[in-house]
Amino acid sequence: GASQLLRGVVGVDITITDLFGDISYFSDDEHQYAFMITTEGEAILHPLLNQPTDLTSDPLFQDITLLEVDQEFRQQVYPKMINGTPGHAEFNATRYLTLGSSRYEGTQATKVMSSYDWQPVAGSSYVVCVVLNLESNRATSTIKAQNPATTTTEYHRLDLVNSGVPRCSQFGRLATGGTSAVKFSPEAFLDPPHYLNVPENKSAVEQYLAYLDSQTGTNKYFKPTVINSIRLTSALNSIWQGA
Repeated sequence: GASQLLRGVVGVDITITDLFGDISYFSDDEHQYAFMITTEGEAILHPLLNQPTDLTSDPLFQDITLLEVDQEFRQQVYPKMINGTPGHAEFNATRYLTLGSSRYEGTQATKVMSSYDWQPVAGSSYVVCVVLNLESNRATSTIKAQNPATTTTEYHRLDLVNSGVPRCSQFGRLATGGTSAVKFSPEAFLDPPHYLNVPENKSAVEQYLAYLDSQTGTNKYFKPTVINSIRLTSALNSIWQGA
């Protein structure tokens, strides 16, 4: 007001994922991703950053050069990023593929021809970089389901859409013996933060199934590549049941 006295302070807790969901869930390709650093070189978001183990400890930020280890990155990309200068670079970059569990089974390094495009975020000390796999558009073999018209896959929230499903005699949980049930990771959705933060309901799950079963429903939830994975899984049902 006119007295310019401090009347109070409002604090809001919000996750980095909510603020920067487009960076966290940028791509379906394991060799394509986005990351964000400060102009001091600290990695704020990066696929190789360790996940926090608790909510009370102060975060430990790593220097981006510990995650982007190539000499080309240090010479062509890093100096411009910390100076807040936008740019583009292409080089054969190191990528790490997990062998099962990265913690217990390790990783395997490979080289992928990649492009780096970075841009400072206006009015902040952040810089965002998008990394693309330049080899992803080369000729690749694509497996397609033989019966794309319908699927026989159930969504894992059986409690919301299928009241007639029996319970497992061992654990007392709803279970299907005649078909598989699918659960999606946040990366499968167009809006991962919304999926993580808003409880699912019967109406939403019915819309999922309308699209996944016949593609007659409106797809306002999933990335376009999801349907192919579902149809492949559905085609394997007959093989699993006959084993």
